[in-house]
Amino acid sequence: MKTLIVLLVTFVQMLSAFSQKTNIENVPYHHTRLPSNPVPEGVSSFYLVYDLSKVSPKYMQEDYELSLDKITINGLTRSENEGVKIMVFPDTLSVTHYANSSKYNDKMRYNQVVTVNRTLKYKLTMPDADEAFIEDIIDGHKYIKHGEWQTSQSSAESWYINNRSRLIQEYDPEIKTKNINALSARISNAIGHGRIKGSVPIGTIKKFKKYSYPELDRALTNAKGALALHAIEDEYMPIVIKDKLQESLLIWENMLLSKNLKEKNSKVNNEVAALLYQNLLIVYGLMDEYDKVDALYQEIESLISSYHPKSWESYLENWKNYVDYRRKRVLANQR
Repeated sequence: MKTLIVLLVTFVQMLSAFSQKTNIENVPYHHTRLPSNPVPEGVSSFYLVYDLSKVSPKYMQEDYELSLDKITINGLTRSENEGVKIMVFPDTLSVTHYANSSKYNDKMRYNQVVTVNRTLKYKLTMPDADEAFIEDIIDGHKYIKHGEWQTSQSSAESWYINNRSRLIQEYDPEIKTKNINALSARISNAIGHGRIKGSVPIGTIKKFKKYSYPELDRALTNAKGALALHAIEDEYMPIVIKDKLQESLLIWENMLLSKNLKEKNSKVNNEVAALLYQNLLIVYGLMDEYDKVDALYQEIESLISSYHPKSWESYLENWKNYVDYRRKRVLANQR
């Protein structure tokens, strides 16, 4: 999910950078996200095995156990020893520090920079398999810069010695929470069917010089109405919504027929054309119409080669990252 959020933020920033006349709306789009590593047919459960021997003191072991026992995966039920095996190994807590120095009023001053860290290893294994199909490490840490400057390096060191236990006691539970949340999110992203209350960026153009764009406003309104019909339980877009989106797609495609990438004062200039291509790629991507998506990629690449429109190469890279995020999941879930 984090990856998609980053892509979405990048996408909106990119769209907004076209010009002041661009108007981008984050249109609500609720759906069920497909897993990136779907489990085989017939597998409907998971169970956790964890080794907390490197976690101390004992109350932290109990905190980890309680938190791990609360992990849920949408689409799979929890069992005692059946289904996907998830092995979890929190590592020994480590604390690193160094003296930070600076000059102030011709005198040196010192404080301690401390990092409290506890990594968490995990493996996911399919039933009857010996090799893990996912194996990774979560690097949970807390960076602390002590705000009170000391007059010498030795006094800064003394501050660390005197406060080490307090820092561990204060921040280890926070790191545990971050680790478990990250673990839960990664597992859900890999094998779960996450319910997403999200949005997609779809744009229109404000009035520009002598040109107005009421047809783009109409296309946006129509797309919003269509996507509002998408239920959060739906993994794939129903036909009725695809049919309703055709009106918006037709408007964007027809406007591109009059594009003029060489003339910046034309109605469908470089920036307007880029916005239209983005709308088309987003919507065709949501519809899983990847033949259309690939045809648009080729068309855009041809325009880049012929006209060298400003910034389109970087736009195309971002468009592909955004649209293909779902495509990879769709392909992975084809049985």
